[in-house]
Amino acid sequence: SAMLASAAWGFLQWFCFGLQAWLLARDLGGGKDGLLLLSVGAFALAWVVGFLVVFVPAGAGAREATLVLLLGPTLGSGNALALALMSRVLMIVGDFVVVGPAVLSARVHGRRSAPARPGVDEGALDVLTTDVGDGVAG
Repeated sequence: SAMLASAAWGFLQWFCFGLQAWLLARDLGGGKDGLLLLSVGAFALAWVVGFLVVFVPAGAGAREATLVLLLGPTLGSGNALALALMSRVLMIVGDFVVVGPAVLSARVHGRRSAPARPGVDEGALDVLTTDVGDGVAG
């Protein structure tokens, strides 16, 4: 079903996010057993904390603090902080790598004229959207 497929893709996404944290942790000297599970769980929890801290953009600081708190005992505070900051940078770079082609595609496809929608008076929509700014209804 679509719900099961969506859940599977979501799980894969979270696993991959945690995998990048694990790869960083492993390189920072965290070669202990259970590090993969700890990294995946720590990243998922840190992401949720960052999401819930709504007064800072993208959970900046909250996500990193959570990663340091959870991974510090295994990696050491300095290495955990390095991991958190590297992870943030990698996530930002990843966002731009994905957004770039999406914006380019939208610009290329946006230049084509949209097909007429049957039963919709396009002129009426134009009046409604242009007159909203000055408070006068069309």
